[in-house]
Amino acid sequence: MNNYWLLRLKMLMVRFCHLGIDADIASVGLVEIWGVCFQLSLVVEN
Repeated sequence: MNNYWLLRLKMLMVRFCHLGIDADIASVGLVEIWGVCFQLSLVVEN
């Protein structure tokens, strides 16, 4: 299984810690976590 997106999510969570994402990430499902990773990746690219 490719866990690259999980490593990317960790990096993005550090970069955007001021948004308070890390406090909420434990209470959501895998699909929602992937969505957070995807949305933060879009923010970085733009």
